[in-house]
Amino acid sequence: PFKSLQDRGIVSAIEDDTRTHNSPGSPYMAMPTERHSVAIMRRNMAICLCRGEPFYTLPIIDGADMDFPAFATDADAWRIATEFALAQGTERHAEIAVVTSEESIKSMPLKPGVRDHYPDQWIQVYRPDGTVEEGNPQARSIITDNYYAIYTRLARLGAGCDYLLAEDLEHAKGTYKLYVFVNCLKATDAFRRAVARLRERNCTLLWMHAPGFVADGGNSVANMKTLTGLEFA
Repeated sequence: PFKSLQDRGIVSAIEDDTRTHNSPGSPYMAMPTERHSVAIMRRNMAICLCRGEPFYTLPIIDGADMDFPAFATDADAWRIATEFALAQGTERHAEIAVVTSEESIKSMPLKPGVRDHYPDQWIQVYRPDGTVEEGNPQARSIITDNYYAIYTRLARLGAGCDYLLAEDLEHAKGTYKLYVFVNCLKATDAFRRAVARLRERNCTLLWMHAPGFVADGGNSVANMKTLTGLEFA
């Protein structure tokens, strides 16, 4: 939840285990050509500029992952854009907040047989020689999609999305038009207070997957009504 970290004055870094064509020692997910590598690095730099958040350029496989001329050219352009944004005091003004909960992660039951539950979660990855293999992300949660797979999809809506931590929502600084609660199964008292204030504002709250259902005193739809104000059966 990078925006919650920023609101708290914490600098977080994007770390996505980038494997370029210069990472032949990687057993999977390496880019087969320089063209693919340039596309990946440009994506990372774009995310960095949009979020105001740095990303790692540390070599993680062979020591030369980022050592190719095309990246140096792009990195120089990226530096110029970043320095301009800093000089202008550029700020991020997203209108959508994606809210995710750490408490809910701890309350998710595990499921065997991911392919049976999530056939669309199988992914294609490149081997270092450019051939392709299928695999899955080894997810074992019943709400895989609402936990992590949905984040990048929401980021492609065409409107800026900030990711917020549910347990710290009462300290969020943005005045968003839409709040998407993706996995808030278990609500803390602080989260309930923050949601109550949002319900009094002119904004839309979109709830997914049994919000507030889990509680220490017992799981129930009554818990969901306390959090959302909606009737459930």
